[in-house]
Amino acid sequence: MSKKLSRIFETKEYADFQAKVHSLLLLHTQCLSEYDLLDLLKKDSNFSFIKNIFESNLSLFHSHFILFHCLYSLRITLLQQEAGVLNISAMNIQLQPYADSTIDSLSSLEQADPLQEYYLDHSQLDSVEEKELNNMIDKFWHTLAANEARPAALHTLGLKDPVEDVDIKKMWRKLVMQHHPDRGGDNQTLQSINKAFNILISK
Repeated sequence: MSKKLSRIFETKEYADFQAKVHSLLLLHTQCLSEYDLLDLLKKDSNFSFIKNIFESNLSLFHSHFILFHCLYSLRITLLQQEAGVLNISAMNIQLQPYADSTIDSLSSLEQADPLQEYYLDHSQLDSVEEKELNNMIDKFWHTLAANEARPAALHTLGLKDPVEDVDIKKMWRKLVMQHHPDRGGDNQTLQSINKAFNILISK
């Protein structure tokens, strides 16, 4: 591919890719994940931009972006033609008959969608560099880990959501005083309390 990756959207290969995606969605009427759809595309075709998808984080991002650009473009075309309604998320990609859609669901698709705006902006594909992307991925996994650890951290401090930071700090101070080794507590319990506090406060 050329240095300006967004030029791919002007090629016959991309037009063929979009047609292939549409045909697969018509064939597989159940919900597909992004991984499922990319796997089907890799098996059934030889598009250059998904050939080495797992070679690096950057190549994975390029394949992801091109696929979602294709999906959002396809959604707009199908809505305009009243030919179908395309639901789009990483875990749920499904083409449904236009006739089965309610007025409310159609209205929601016509409203401003920040994700659609992002993926239809070709410049986004050219602007992301590998270092920046790696930082984004690290931040994503850190946030995910923190979210998954939150229930256990709340349990350690004897709290439940919704809870304010001021209440977390208040309970943390109380438990630190109660379980400090100088007051007959033990280091392991104190470390668990401090770890739980850091998870809940480090948003």
